Amino acid sequence: MNDIRIDWIILLVAVITGFSIKTRPSFPYLRTIPLLLLLSLSVELVARYYRVRSINNLWLVNLYSVIELCYFAYTLYLILRKTFVLRLMVLIACCCLIDIFLVHGLKTFHTYSYTFSVLIIVYVCIYYYYHTFKEAQVDNLLKEPSFWIVTGLLVFYATSLSVAGVFNFIATLPKEMIRLTRSIILFVNGVFYIILIIAFVCQINTRKSIPNS
Repeated sequence: MNDIRIDWIILLVAVITGFSIKTRPSFPYLRTIPLLLLLSLSVELVARYYRVRSINNLWLVNLYSVIELCYFAYTLYLILRKTFVLRLMVLIACCCLIDIFLVHGLKTFHTYSYTFSVLIIVYVCIYYYYHTFKEAQVDNLLKEPSFWIVTGLLVFYATSLSVAGVFNFIATLPKEMIRLTRSIILFVNGVFYIILIIAFVCQINTRKSIPNS
């Protein structure tokens, strides 16, 4: 039981919630998020299996992180319908793959490209708020799934910036720092999954969504 993390439980609840609630046609991006979350849970469990057996799991973490970054970049495109977001998604994929296969290697976390990609995601999230408050007309943001998704991404990735820089050296840190870093990661993961649950639930009885342009 000690091996079960609280953020995994919240993640599982998010997966079940996402699959259980019927997605409205105006929120197509909500249909695939549960699939990504299920993949995330699977990767977490496999990575834990490798770690317990002292097998390097960074190749799995690297490849999944690229999928996750590109997926959420595409989700932001579906929300904003801005072509520049698609171009940024391609840039993220290219930078990450070059970093993984030509710079850091599969068995070392791709710190440079991950940090760069996270900055892009954070930028697009901030652009979303600008677009929403300056151009779009929304009756109630708290009932808008895109608002919660972008808020979750901003919280998750903005915090990731502080962790990414020490990821490859975390084993060399003092035990207190390792525990603190782990606690921050678990807390932020849990908050992110809770926000996604809200995004799934808030679409119920939603009457008006953000227009595409």
